[in-house]
Amino acid sequence: MLCRNMNSLRFRTLILLLVLPVLLVMILNIDAAAFERRLLAEIFTNSYCPLCPRYIPLAQDALEDSFEPEDYVFIQYHTWWPGNSDPWYWENYERHLPEDDDIVTRITWMDYDQFMGVPSFFFDGYRIRYSNSLGDEVTDYVSERLGEDSPLRIEIVAEVDDNTLLTSIVIRSEQNLANLTLFLALCEREVEYDAQSGQRRFTGNVLDLYPDGNGVRFSIVSDFDWSYQCESPWDIGWHDNDREDLFVAAWVQRQDLEILQSQDSDIQIYNKIEREQVNVHSSFTLEPAYPNPFNSRLEIPFRIDQPGNIAITVHDLTGREILRLTDAEFASGRHTLSLNADESGLTNGIYFLKMIFNGRLSIQKIAYLR
Repeated sequence: MLCRNMNSLRFRTLILLLVLPVLLVMILNIDAAAFERRLLAEIFTNSYCPLCPRYIPLAQDALEDSFEPEDYVFIQYHTWWPGNSDPWYWENYERHLPEDDDIVTRITWMDYDQFMGVPSFFFDGYRIRYSNSLGDEVTDYVSERLGEDSPLRIEIVAEVDDNTLLTSIVIRSEQNLANLTLFLALCEREVEYDAQSGQRRFTGNVLDLYPDGNGVRFSIVSDFDWSYQCESPWDIGWHDNDREDLFVAAWVQRQDLEILQSQDSDIQIYNKIEREQVNVHSSFTLEPAYPNPFNSRLEIPFRIDQPGNIAITVHDLTGREILRLTDAEFASGRHTLSLNADESGLTNGIYFLKMIFNGRLSIQKIAYLR
């Protein structure tokens, strides 16, 4: 009996030794995907589409009635069919010319076999066909999808300065992920327009895709931020609109069309005087690093008006983080960090200096010339 108990104990110990590592891996994987998901709803439409006024409200009402605005990002692409005089599509067509049509490129990206005309509905890359039960299907799928964590977090800041739209993106993952694509879209929240189809309410209209319809390919390493910055003209729209109603949407998609995460941001619009006032009175300022270009040592001054955590990192042109200069608490006031190029292992080239303070982001371009 004693011998049998000992064998049982050894057997149980062996099972624990085999099972515990598996459990630990499962726990770590769960922790690795701990970001709250925000779903992307993409609708392809046209102001001449006879079916759109019937089915698009079913999808919109399902989202608005069952979910909070922070649960999803809603955007609509205007296509060339069935009426190529759709003003949103025509304005995009004239701006990009047919050989560089962002909307056509996006449709190609989403796969023509899935697209099959308008209206088409995609939720995180998954297509739901229009029918009388569309609202229920949208509610069921979105509920299930929002119950899943995302492996990514997206931070986005969009500003207009001197008639240029500057969009800064920071993406963090707790996993190693490859072959991803970042998409950016300038959109308007809601417009009333008497369309040929009879539809009047147009929400989340895509005005442009940045840098184009193909997006930006990237990979990301666990525990490191990937950053991207895009400058684009600020001369968008075929009609008079309240530019405070414009926003930038961002999402990350895999090659199999699954969208891993999405986010949107209102746009801060400054003129030169307002920009100077914001720089003076904002809670933090990343001052110009000097000398820039530099060949040995770079001084990085910054100012914060209240104590808090400061993270300052250096990224290469692909957005990959290569140096983390600090990630610590600082008292209010002016501070200066130093970057020693000889000790950092930098090679000649252009880099981006990124500062995050209380969730807000500032990015600056620096050049190292040895």
